[in-house]
Amino acid sequence: MPISPVDRSHESVINDALATLFRERAGLPASSETLHVGARPDIIVRTPDGPVIVEVELEPARTLEADALSRLGTEIDGRKVQVAFAVAIPEMIRTVAQQHLQARLAAINMRWQEWRSDGTSGPKMVDSFAALARSVQQATAPAGDLEEAVATLDEGARRAGAQLYRSPGTLARVAGVFGSPTGDEPANMGALVIINAMVFQERLASINPDIHPVETTRDREHISKVLLTRAWDVILGIDYWPIFKMAREVVSNLSDVEASQVLDECARTAEKLLAMGMVGRHDLAGRIFNRLISDRKFLAAFYTSIPAATLLAGLALSPNRWPQLHWAKVEELQKFRIIDPACGTGTLLMASYRQIIDNHRSASGDKASMTELHKALMEEIICGADVVQAAIHITAATLAAMSPAIKFSQMNLHTLKLGVDEHDAVWLGSLDWLMASQVQSFFSATGEQIGAKSGITGALIPRPSVDLVITNPPYTRRGSDAGHKEAIARIFSIPEGDVQTQSKIAKRTSELLRGTPANQIAGHGTSFAVLADRLVKPGGRIALVLPVTSLAGEAWSEVRAMLSSRYQVEFVVSSHDPEMREMSYDTSIAEVLLVARRLKETEVAPKRGIFVNLWRAPRLVTDALAILNGVTSTVQGALHRSDGPPVGGVPLIIGGDQWGEILDAPVDDDPWTGARWKRAVVAQYAAALRRGELWSRDGTHVLVRINVARLGDMLSVGPQHRQIRGVLGVFDAYAGYDALAQFPAIWRHQESIHKCLKAEPNARLVPQPGRNYAPVWAQSGMLHFTQDIRYDSQRVAAVRTRERTLGIRAWYTMTVPAAQEAEKARREIACALWANSTLGLLLHADHANQAMQGRGTGSKAMLEGLPILDVNVLDTWQLEAAEAIWRDFANREFESFHRCAIDPARIELDRRVVREMLGLDCDAEDTVKRLRLLLASEPSIHGSKKPELPVDQDF
Repeated sequence: MPISPVDRSHESVINDALATLFRERAGLPASSETLHVGARPDIIVRTPDGPVIVEVELEPARTLEADALSRLGTEIDGRKVQVAFAVAIPEMIRTVAQQHLQARLAAINMRWQEWRSDGTSGPKMVDSFAALARSVQQATAPAGDLEEAVATLDEGARRAGAQLYRSPGTLARVAGVFGSPTGDEPANMGALVIINAMVFQERLASINPDIHPVETTRDREHISKVLLTRAWDVILGIDYWPIFKMAREVVSNLSDVEASQVLDECARTAEKLLAMGMVGRHDLAGRIFNRLISDRKFLAAFYTSIPAATLLAGLALSPNRWPQLHWAKVEELQKFRIIDPACGTGTLLMASYRQIIDNHRSASGDKASMTELHKALMEEIICGADVVQAAIHITAATLAAMSPAIKFSQMNLHTLKLGVDEHDAVWLGSLDWLMASQVQSFFSATGEQIGAKSGITGALIPRPSVDLVITNPPYTRRGSDAGHKEAIARIFSIPEGDVQTQSKIAKRTSELLRGTPANQIAGHGTSFAVLADRLVKPGGRIALVLPVTSLAGEAWSEVRAMLSSRYQVEFVVSSHDPEMREMSYDTSIAEVLLVARRLKETEVAPKRGIFVNLWRAPRLVTDALAILNGVTSTVQGALHRSDGPPVGGVPLIIGGDQWGEILDAPVDDDPWTGARWKRAVVAQYAAALRRGELWSRDGTHVLVRINVARLGDMLSVGPQHRQIRGVLGVFDAYAGYDALAQFPAIWRHQESIHKCLKAEPNARLVPQPGRNYAPVWAQSGMLHFTQDIRYDSQRVAAVRTRERTLGIRAWYTMTVPAAQEAEKARREIACALWANSTLGLLLHADHANQAMQGRGTGSKAMLEGLPILDVNVLDTWQLEAAEAIWRDFANREFESFHRCAIDPARIELDRRVVREMLGLDCDAEDTVKRLRLLLASEPSIHGSKKPELPVDQDF
C-alpha cells in the first residue's frame, strides 16, 4: 500500500532524525536549530573545538555545497564556524515512515564532503552514517588556525619558561621534577605542563560546579601560587592525578620571586587557547612538546602525526580482523590489552582509544555502554610507557580529555627508569622487558607510575602480555648523523667525555639484544620491533611506524625474517606523495606503517603481505578515515601480485579520485619491494626482470628471457672506504691526480665531473708508513660502481677508468674474473653499459634503500646482492657489440637519471643495448621506452623535482 503524503518525511524531520543519530549513536552534542541571525542551519554539532555545521539535502542536492560554504565564518554562541559538512541523502528516504527513519538513515550510504574556512576540503565520500559521524567527530580546524594556536602556546611556554630561567635555584628544582639537567628545556616543559593543567581545569570547571576556574585563584590581580595549588588539591581529591600531580609539583617549586609572573603568563596563554577553541586538539600539545624538547632527535621524539596514527590504529583494530571479539560487550573488551612501549605524547594510544569506541558504537547501535567502556579503556585496556615524564603527563591529559566527566581509579601509564642509577645499575626503559619479567619505574626524576589517585614511587611493572602493540619506535643508531656516542650521551644526560658510563650503557644494550634479530647498526627501531614480538600474544597484532629502510636495509634483514616467519603481514602502508613521505611530525625521513598478526603455533606463515602505496598522503584525519574505508573495502576482493604480470595494482579510489594502489607482494628476509614504487606496474616489471623475464609493453606475455645474476656472484667487489683510508685503512688520500701518481683513485661522485661512462682518476693514494697496502691495492681495477645514487642529479651508475684505480667513498671497484685481459675488458664494458641503461636503473632503484626521495643508497652488501646482467654468459658477438657501443658512448655526456625519458644519450644507449648487445627486437625496445616513462614519473626517481617527460607521450 503506498505511503500517504502525511507519512512522508519532510527534510526538517530528516534533520531531526540525523541529529538524534549523532547524539545517540556517536555521542555528539548535535541539534537542529536556528542561528541568531535568522539563517537556518540543518544541524549544529557543538564540539570543544567549536561548532561544526552539517548541511543536509536530498539528492540531487544542487544547492548543497553552496549552503555549506555559506555557513563558514558565521558565528554560533560567539564562536566562528570553521568546518561545515555537506551531506546528500538519497531521495528514497522521503518514503520511509517516520518511526523507521533513524534505523534507515543508520543503514544507508550517503554522500558527503567536509569544507573548511581556509578554502580547503576533505575527500568526496560515499559511505555509511557511522563513517560520517566519525568524520564529524574528528573534524579539524584549518591548518592556519592550528598553526596560530601552536605559535600562541609556543610563545607563552617560552615566555613563562624564560622567567624560570632567570631564577637558577627554581630552575634546578623544576629540572629535578623532570629528571633532567638545568636549561631552557625543563623551564619550557614546566611552563607547558602548567598551561596544560590550567586548560584542563577550565574544561572541568565547565562541567563540575565543585571545580573552580583559574580566574578564581587570583589575588591582587595576579594568579596566586597558594590559591592555585589549593584549587588543584580539590581536583586531586576528586580525581585526575595524571594531569595535576606533576603540574602541582612544578608550581610548588616556584619561589615567590617569579611565581606570579610565571603563573600570569601561563594563565594568559591558557585563556588565549580557550578563546581560539583549540583546547581539545591533542596535536597542539604534542607538537609543542616536540618543539620544546631540543634533544628530540636524540630522544627519537619525532612523534606520529594524528592522520597516520588514525590510519594505523584503524587498520590494526578493524573489527573484521578480530572475528572472535564481541565489540558490543564491554565485559569482553575489558580483557583486551593495548600497549605503546614508547608512547610519547600518546597519539597512537589516543587513536586506538577512538577506534575501539567506534567499533563498540558500530556493533552496539543505540545500546552502547559508553560510560563503562570509557572507564575500562582508562583503567584496563590502554597501557603506555615512556622515559620522558612530561610526555606521560600529556598522554594522561589526552586520554582523560576523551571523557573528562568520567572518573576512574587508575591509569596504566608508566615513566620507566632510564640511565645509570646510584647503584651503577643501567636502565633502558621498556627495553628492559626484553630480559626482565618486570621493570622498575621511579618517581619524578626518572619515572613514575601514573594512577588516577596515586603516584607510586619505584613500582615494579610486570612485562605485559597484550593483544596489540602499537608504537613508533625510537631510531637512534650507530652511524647516525650525530654519532652513536653523542646520541647515547644526550639520551642519558651523560657528561661530555664520560666514557665509563657510555661503556656501561653499550654493554647493557648488547646484553639485552644478544641473540635477537635486533641490530644496533639499524638502530633501536629493530630493538622495539623485537620488544613488540616479546609482548604480543599469539593471535595478537603489532602495529609499527618504521623507517622505510626497514623494508630493504641489510641491517633489518633479521627483523624481516622474524616478521615473515612468525607473522601474517597484513598491511604495509607507504606514501609516495612527493611532499609528504613521512608519518611523523618534523622529520623528512620516509616511513611506513606496518600491521602484522602473530601466528598461532599451528599456523603456517603465508610470507605475503598487502602493500598500500599512497599517491596522496593523509594530511587530515578525514583523509585518513577515507583511506581506511577505501582500503578496507578494496581488500575484500582479489588483488594483483607484485610477482605477477605487469598490469599494476588495484586502484585505491576515494571520492572518484585515485589516491594510490594496493598490491599483494612477497615478504621474507630479502628486501620487501612491494612498497618501493608509486605505480605497482614498475614493481611488477622489476620483479619479472629479477627472474630474467622481460615482459611486453602491454603486460600480456614474456618477450624474452635475459640471464640475470647477483653482482657479487659475477664480480669481485673491492674494499670498503674504511679499509682503504683513515684510521683502519692503509692509505692516505689526497684530492687531485697527475699522470705520475703511483696509486690513482676515484673519489666522491661529482655530477659536475662524472658525466660520461669513461672517467679519469681524481685523487691519489699514499701508503701509510708501516701498513701492508699490497693486498688492498691488489683489488684495484678499471670498473667502478657508485654506492649511492642521487637519481635526480647524478648521471652515471658505473664508470670505467683507463688504468687501474681504487674507488673510495662513493665508489666501489669491481673486477671480472677472466683469463685474458681483452675478454675481461669487454665484460667490464658490458657491465658499465647495462648499469647505465634503463634496465640497469630499474634494478638498481628497485634494490637500493630509498629513505629519501630521488636517492638510492646502500652498502657493499647491497651492491653484492644487486641483480645485474650476467656478462659471463654473453656470446662473443654480444661482447663485440658492447665494445662498439662503448667506442661511441665512452665520452658522451648523459643527463641525470630522472631525465631518462628525454635524454637523447640515454635513449640511444637503451636502443643499442637492447638491439645490438642483447640482440632483441623492436617489441623489447617498446617495453624499455615504456619503462623510461614510468621511471621518470616516479617520485623515488625525480625526487622533489617535477617529472620531465616527452610531450604527448602515452604510458
